[in-house]
Amino acid sequence: MQLHPVPPSAGDIDRVIYQSEAGAVGTFRCSVSHPLFRDSGPIRNHCVVFPRTAVTIHPRGAAPFQADATVATVYRPGQEYARRPVDAAGDRCDYFVPGPDVLRDAEPLFAERRVGTPGSLYFRQRAVVRRVLEARPEASLAVDEAIVEVIGAAADTVVRPRRRTGDSSARHREWVAHAQFLLARNPGADLTLTVIALRVGCSAFHLCRVFRARTGRSLHEYRMEFRLRASLDRLEQGDDITSVALALGFSSHSHFTSAFRRRFGRAPRDYRAVDAAAWHCGIVGAP
Repeated sequence: MQLHPVPPSAGDIDRVIYQSEAGAVGTFRCSVSHPLFRDSGPIRNHCVVFPRTAVTIHPRGAAPFQADATVATVYRPGQEYARRPVDAAGDRCDYFVPGPDVLRDAEPLFAERRVGTPGSLYFRQRAVVRRVLEARPEASLAVDEAIVEVIGAAADTVVRPRRRTGDSSARHREWVAHAQFLLARNPGADLTLTVIALRVGCSAFHLCRVFRARTGRSLHEYRMEFRLRASLDRLEQGDDITSVALALGFSSHSHFTSAFRRRFGRAPRDYRAVDAAAWHCGIVGAP
């Protein structure tokens, strides 16, 4: 995905912290005293903005409104607006930019200026930003799905989901089955959301939502569960832990060990140290 670049004058306040074909995530931190606070120029990309502080937004040709943590503000390229301070901390917000595929399915959202956000959505987008800023050792698939989920949840506040017909239900089953096949066939491959959706034959937006609705898991969660379960066979066969980790798509020994411990309650080396059959049968305490 190609973003319109941040102007050099805004480089210290506007940062793109993640970008892929599915979309982008950015942060905006502008003090009241900054020269760009009142007018930072026309909007460059479609974006959904989640304020952390309150600020008055005055779109050109429309009535002003307060943007605060209870709403998401929605922008289209070329829109012009001015800010007025409410919070002394200025304008502090995070934003999500949909990739072209996601934008097509969420287009009705961008007819709005702002939408109310439930607490669950506000918490979700904050968690995504924190995950990216902390550079956690996760595949991009998790962040791509999160971008789609956040924009989709915002879209749901103005777009009522269509009722599924028998034909669409069957098609959704096929999408899910195909995605599961792709993830299981080579669990170590770092397939992106865009690639999976292309091979399945649907949009990334719809694939994320249908997959979660039908399996109760995101694509990333499904792949992680599959990888961890597949690791048990390799460990039982005596494979080196680092080799197992890298073969199954983990970024490092420590990333694999951390995920394994969260899922099974033990480190991989502990699993290797006992008789697996005894562990499975409950002779050795299991989680």
